[in-house]
Amino acid sequence: MAEALKPAIFIGFDRPDLGQVCLKPLLDLPKLYLFCDGPTENVPSTQKEYKIIFDKIKKQRRSLPTEIWTPHNNHGPLHGPPSAFFWMLEKEKRGTIVEEDVLTTPAFHAYASWALDTFENQEDIIALSSGVPSAFEHLNSPFSKSNLFLVWGWASWYNKIKNIKFPDPDITPHFPKLGLLKRLHYQRLYRTLISNPHYAWSPYIQFYLLKNNKSIIFPKYKTTQNIGISPTARRTKGQADTPPEPLPENLRLSSFLPHLSQREELLIFKKKNGGWYKELRVRLAIRSKAAKLKRLLSLKNLS
Repeated sequence: MAEALKPAIFIGFDRPDLGQVCLKPLLDLPKLYLFCDGPTENVPSTQKEYKIIFDKIKKQRRSLPTEIWTPHNNHGPLHGPPSAFFWMLEKEKRGTIVEEDVLTTPAFHAYASWALDTFENQEDIIALSSGVPSAFEHLNSPFSKSNLFLVWGWASWYNKIKNIKFPDPDITPHFPKLGLLKRLHYQRLYRTLISNPHYAWSPYIQFYLLKNNKSIIFPKYKTTQNIGISPTARRTKGQADTPPEPLPENLRLSSFLPHLSQREELLIFKKKNGGWYKELRVRLAIRSKAAKLKRLLSLKNLS
């Protein structure tokens, strides 16, 4: 399996305490790129801390290829991450991207490597993300397609995203033929980017997806955990002494293939938190009732 895993890049900014935690699952990858943006006036010492961490990781990995880039100047939230992941993707042509607040499982890297091979020639798919937007979506399939872009662990191909601009000079109020919710989302993104073109990098990928009717692939299970500053994070900035909740590490690549039985699904989801387990039980109950109704109807037709 290790030979099949694709290269990854870790992108650090100003939270080396989180970065150290999120780097641990990446140590055994066959090739690893490490990036920390340049210092700022507010956090001048962050890059120095990351340099120490990166040097230790390079020694730990021994003969495994490890490349480090710590630029002198700060690229900022708009240009920093794209500079980093394009640096890796230009060399490798495809790979995974992990920021400093994203804790990954081995399942994420196995899934990403499989999906990068599987969907490489599908023109409408330009990237893949780490988990379904909702636990209710497509429980019976190994993956789903979506126009929504999540940055909590993702992967892509250089030739599919190389034309996305940060910022994009072609932000227009032209709204493609989308459903109502996606059209509203497109309009909100347009207003955000027009009012503040240097807000961040990820909205430009989201805008590109909606404008060009492209898709992201999501796996059947969530395979990463955000431990940063988002509302759903396990911990927030200023609480770095609180250890993150451990994620299950026994999911295999086969978990993303469609041959799982209901019992196997139940066993895997049972290892997740109670909410996921309850949601799965609801879906299984609905599926069971639907099957029973189908049998009754078939018996009625026979009579």
